[in-house]
Amino acid sequence: MFLKRHLDTQLTLGIVGRQFTNVTNGGRCIGDHEQPSPNCGYCLSVCLSVCPCVRRVRLEAFSDNSGKLQLSLQEIIEWLTAKDEELSEQLPIGGDVGAVQHQREFHQVFMEDVKSRGPFIYSVLESAQAFLAQHPFQEPEETLPDGKEVSPRKRILNVSRSVWKQANVASDLWEKLTARCVDRHRHMERTLERLLQTQAAMEELAVALEQAEGVRDAWEPVGDLFIDSLQDHIDATKVSMYVCVSNIKQAVCFK
Repeated sequence: MFLKRHLDTQLTLGIVGRQFTNVTNGGRCIGDHEQPSPNCGYCLSVCLSVCPCVRRVRLEAFSDNSGKLQLSLQEIIEWLTAKDEELSEQLPIGGDVGAVQHQREFHQVFMEDVKSRGPFIYSVLESAQAFLAQHPFQEPEETLPDGKEVSPRKRILNVSRSVWKQANVASDLWEKLTARCVDRHRHMERTLERLLQTQAAMEELAVALEQAEGVRDAWEPVGDLFIDSLQDHIDATKVSMYVCVSNIKQAVCFK
């Protein structure tokens, strides 16, 4: 409908432009051959009536484009707000290795969902930037008295200002959400690494304790030892205990 109105307007303007090039001498119309035309008054009225039609068509097209853009921006704002709340509801990182691995997998799925929305968000923000480049605003927002009608120019400025606000909110929410996702992912990776180190140290400690118990079980009763071999037995026991204790220290001392 908007295209048909635009074409009809262009056709009317083209006909009038070809027939009349100037209006002088108290309304006398001069055409291509400098011949007065009896239809001068009618054509002049057509010209005057076409101008508001053109403005109305342009305003309707502007409203249609800006309306779609604002709906997309509002959709992004609501989606990002919901995702930010969903991220806040995720459980604190903790538990054993299996629990943290499960949390990491769940968060990776969440991050992929956020990442998949990125192209659409960037596309809408770029459209908003292009829209604001075509329809900039500089005047501060005005509060009109009740009952006073907003002019088309002021209406366009108000829409541009609204698009600018929505685009800023959407951009800030996107940056905040992606930063929070990355921070949580890094925290999970560090926590899991520490837990794996602890698990490995516990396993080494269990082996060292088992070896120490084996050494202890191998000790001969003191009463069964000859007095001459007692010192050798004590020295051997010290060495074996030193090795066991060293293994235990290495198992519990990790970074």
